[in-house]
Amino acid sequence: MALTRSYAEALDHADPLAEYRDRFVIEDKDLIYLDGNSLGMLPLVSRDRVRQVLEDDWGRHLIRSWEDRWLDLPTRTGDLIAECALGAGPGETIVADSTTVALYKAVSAALDARPGRQAVVIERDNFPTDRYVVESLARQRGLEIRWVDEAGPDGVELEALQSALDESVAVAVLSHVDYRSAALLDMRRYTQATHDVGALCVWDLCHSVGAVPIDLTGDGWTSPSDARTSTSTAARVRRRSPTCEATCRCSCISRSGDGGAGPACSTWSRATRPRQTCAHGSAALPACCRCALSSLRSR
Repeated sequence: MALTRSYAEALDHADPLAEYRDRFVIEDKDLIYLDGNSLGMLPLVSRDRVRQVLEDDWGRHLIRSWEDRWLDLPTRTGDLIAECALGAGPGETIVADSTTVALYKAVSAALDARPGRQAVVIERDNFPTDRYVVESLARQRGLEIRWVDEAGPDGVELEALQSALDESVAVAVLSHVDYRSAALLDMRRYTQATHDVGALCVWDLCHSVGAVPIDLTGDGWTSPSDARTSTSTAARVRRRSPTCEATCRCSCISRSGDGGAGPACSTWSRATRPRQTCAHGSAALPACCRCALSSLRSR
C-alpha cells in the first residue's frame, strides 16, 4: 500500500481514538503536533477546571477552599494515579513538587535510609535531570558516583548494573524507559539486583507512566515489616503529566518499610495537629506525606 495522503486520511477516519481529538484545544487545524510529553495539547477539561478553581474555589469560596477542597487533593489525586497507572495501593502516592525537586527528595530519603553507604549508581547517559540531581547530592554529601556505561538500544544491561553494585552502594537511580531508545527495563529483576546488596532503587517513571503497564506491587516494590532490615525500593517515584510537563506537579510514592526516611526539609505539612495552633515540633506523618513540601493535610 502506497503511503499517500488519501491512505493516511482513511486511517484517520477508521481510528477508534479519533474522537479524542475533539477533547483538546486545537486552534490551528492544519498543525501536525507530535510533542505529547514536554507540552502536549491543552485538554478542554483542564482549561475548564482551571477556570473553576479561579472563579469558584478562589473567587467565591475564598480561604474556605483550603480545608474544604484543596488540602487533601495531593493524596486523593495520588490514590487515583496509583490505582490507574502505577499498580500501587491507597495511601502510597502523593502529588507533590516538580520533577527535579521530587527526585532530589527521593534520592535524599534513600541515602538517609542507608547511613554509612557512600556510593550512588546511575547510568552515564540517564536523563539529564537525574544525573544533575545525583551529582549535586554527591557534592553535598561527599559521595562516590558509580557510572554505568552508556546503554545500547536495549537499555542498561543487568550485568552492567550488577558489576557496579556492592555493599557500599546506598541507592541506584534507574529509568524504567530510556528516553532516547524507548528501551524498557525489567523492573522486577533490576530491583532485585539492588536489593541483593542491601541497596535501594529509585525508579524514574517519567517516560513510562500512562504509556506502558506498571505494576509496582507485583514488580517487587515491597517492604518487610522490620524497617531496620528493609531492602524495599526507595521511597518515591515521580512522573510527568502525559499532556503537560510545564504546569504539572510530580507524584511521589512511598511505603513505610524504610522507617525514618523523610524529606529533605520539614514544612507546613509536617504535623498532624491543626496548623492553626502553629505549635513547635512535628509529628510523624504517613510515609508518602513526608515528601510533600507544599501545604498538605495528613490523613
